[in-house]
Amino acid sequence: MTTGYDAGQKEYLIEMLKTSPLAVFIIFGNIIIAPVLEEILFRGILQSNFFKKINPKIAILS
Repeated sequence: MTTGYDAGQKEYLIEMLKTSPLAVFIIFGNIIIAPVLEEILFRGILQSNFFKKINPKIAILS
């Protein structure tokens, strides 16, 4: 089974993260920002629209 990366690409990505000044932002974005934005999207936008259109008890379960 292949993952789409060969060994050289994995080593390059690891080395790039170790030496790049942007590595902190890449890691921070993946660990902190992405989940927060997902929650804002789901709870702030999608779920509020469910509450407006259907019964709130059913919206919470969906």
